Amino acid sequence: MKKGLYLGIGLVIIFLMVSCGGEKQEAPPEKAQPEEQPQAEETSALNTREGLEKKLEELGFPIYPGAEFVEVKEERGEYQIVYEIPEKTEEASQKVSDFYSETFEKMKSAGWESIMEDTGMFDYLYQKGSDIIRFTHRFFSDINFHQIVITYEQE
Repeated sequence: MKKGLYLGIGLVIIFLMVSCGGEKQEAPPEKAQPEEQPQAEETSALNTREGLEKKLEELGFPIYPGAEFVEVKEERGEYQIVYEIPEKTEEASQKVSDFYSETFEKMKSAGWESIMEDTGMFDYLYQKGSDIIRFTHRFFSDINFHQIVITYEQE
């Protein structure tokens, strides 16, 4: 009798497995994802080298030729890109300064307003509408250090 009972329970289990399995149930259709706002896409892209360099190019702010990318940082809505200048000489520092002096003149002609210029510290701040660019040129020959830092933010 026990064998019959076990056989019956086994058949019921097999029947249940066959009747419940085998057919795939279709997953409910996914809800359409709302399209992201273009501003959100732009903001998220600014924390990448490509995104920030593209934005600076659109604003007419070039990267010094020969500058070597170091990193991109994002903090409190500011996007900062850092480049090392391979040449660590006074002459190379002057070339960088001359290059960006010309850039600043072009920016002023294009409607950018100089908010701050500290030529002693090589620190410059320009604004046009809600766009703000801060440029810092750091050169220390005694420690073999030469870099530029460009910070972008929207007001």
